[in-house]
Amino acid sequence: MDEDDRVELSDAPTDDDSETDAIASLMQDHDEIRQVFQDYASLGETGASEQDRRTLVNKLSRLLTVHAALEEEFFYPAARDALEDPELPQAALADHQSMAALLDDLGRMSPADAAYDTRVQSLQELVEQHLEDEENELFPLAGERLADLDDLGDEMQERREELQAEFDEDSSAE
Repeated sequence: MDEDDRVELSDAPTDDDSETDAIASLMQDHDEIRQVFQDYASLGETGASEQDRRTLVNKLSRLLTVHAALEEEFFYPAARDALEDPELPQAALADHQSMAALLDDLGRMSPADAAYDTRVQSLQELVEQHLEDEENELFPLAGERLADLDDLGDEMQERREELQAEFDEDSSAE
């Protein structure tokens, strides 16, 4: 990966003196993910290069991978323990598996491939539905029932920084 391929991941708030609410942090991720999909859609209008398209898909991959890891390692287990309906986090895990498969496909494809944009569109549709389900069902229920969203958010932020450092190491090794 050359230097132009590297993309920065936005961090959730990192002020060490403030606590980070877990749901607020995940919502911030949702906003950033949606923005990258919007940026990708606007590439089609400008006749962007294959490199520009690949760069945004790489950014999406990083954002979704980090976000999914935080949910799977921290938020979903806490939500499953707190909710009377453990199926909500289970359905979200299934979505993550489908997203990972689409991202894997995109990673093996060339942006010049005729199916590339279609695959990105499929990913967007899956992600949008997933985000809406979380925002409308899982987050409100978990927000009511999880005891300490700030502590959970702080743990998630620490792990976010570790994951981002791993991505940075992988990028510099390529």
